Amino acid sequence: MASHDWTRRRMLGTAAGASALMATGISVSATAARAQPVDHDVIVVGGGLAGLTAARRAKEQGLSVLLLEARDRVGGRVHSEALPSGTRIDLGAQFISDYQPNVTALGKEAGITTHPVDVPGDYLFVTSSGDAVSYGPEQEPLSFIGQLRALWSYFRLGSAMDGVSVTDMADLDAINAADFIRSKVWGEDLDRLFSGNFADGLCMQLEQISAYELMQQSETMGGLDGAENAEQWFIDGGAGVLAEYQASHLEGGILTGTPVSGIVQDAEGVTVTSDAGTFRARRVVIAIPPQLYPNLGLMPVLPADRQAALGTFQLGRVYKTLAEFETPWWREGELSGAIDNPGGLFHGISDATPAGASTHLLVAFTSGPRADELGAQAPDEDARITAFTRFLSKTYGRDVPDAIGGRSYDWNADGFSLGGYASRRGIGGWSAASDLFAPFGHLHFAGTETADEWRSYMDGAIQSGERAARAILADLAA
Repeated sequence: MASHDWTRRRMLGTAAGASALMATGISVSATAARAQPVDHDVIVVGGGLAGLTAARRAKEQGLSVLLLEARDRVGGRVHSEALPSGTRIDLGAQFISDYQPNVTALGKEAGITTHPVDVPGDYLFVTSSGDAVSYGPEQEPLSFIGQLRALWSYFRLGSAMDGVSVTDMADLDAINAADFIRSKVWGEDLDRLFSGNFADGLCMQLEQISAYELMQQSETMGGLDGAENAEQWFIDGGAGVLAEYQASHLEGGILTGTPVSGIVQDAEGVTVTSDAGTFRARRVVIAIPPQLYPNLGLMPVLPADRQAALGTFQLGRVYKTLAEFETPWWREGELSGAIDNPGGLFHGISDATPAGASTHLLVAFTSGPRADELGAQAPDEDARITAFTRFLSKTYGRDVPDAIGGRSYDWNADGFSLGGYASRRGIGGWSAASDLFAPFGHLHFAGTETADEWRSYMDGAIQSGERAARAILADLAA
């Protein structure tokens, strides 16, 4: 009788365990359930700042780590290179801020030096009619009445976005961000200013995302005040030095040029199929943009609610154009080179000349629907640089020198990003699965889209990698 009870309990326990494993996407087939040796404690898929950080932290705790990166370089959406002149530029993420603790700490450890985004001189603001208005650093490109309306709008918008809670999710996740902003600002001109700047920064139309997504993005940055202080410094030598520094601590534990095509969980670990072969690990960190999850064969592994949330994701669309000149001609007339052109074909223009460079740079962004427009007008890189110099000539109201060089990078066509600088949940994406990036079985998730702080910035990528490493260490110690 005792033997029968023991056998029955064991069978019930096995069945319960199998149900739990299936609930976490872990295969319990006869083949997968057999114990298989693991090659590594941790495999990290993706060599951007998130993946590099997770791999480094896991390795520092004595775990065996392998990082697999599809590109032939590390950095992901951080991408620095040198122009023929020798000036090193950032084709991807580049701005950091004293308000961003993770990237600041990493930069200090890596011994980087920086130079300010804001340089001496006045700014230009492009009005809705296309005219350029000059204004000082402590001024606003608005009339006195316009400034009062802007303060009122800022207060209303900030008050609505502060303190948002999950109890508001269902309602706010069904409202698009454009309508939400329009309901809080005073007048069409301020709607253009606020909505244009939000859309430019988020790299997509505000109609594509919900008010809740906008609020969550703001919350990770400390509110609207954080957004105002998000872009203070350029990194001398380019932001790529941060990725290179992190990679230097992995001592050969990186395989570049190695896309991953399959991920399968079982009771003992995870099998990862890649161009370099098949590997086994106790835990895996997925540190690539969510829009690339289908490339890993990951979607069928995830539960239906997470698949539904991922199905709402909207891709950030952005071109980054840099024009190189022999002289800083824009500094004539006490101008800084900075141009605010919310919602324009080229926006967020600033002087990006590194300290000590022999040439001078202006950088501009083209995002959201304007990225599609620029791509149609100027499909090749040289044409986009020419279009940028034409915009500068029109805005400054003078002939400007021909660019002697530059780059215009199309992040939309980058097959290992499919957009930049981040993707975002679409309407209803939060309601579908608020815990979208929580650990799932033996899988952990990192990447700036998953960040709890400074989401869509380098700081967020680093924070997410730190979080994933801590979770894995706790998981393996349990």
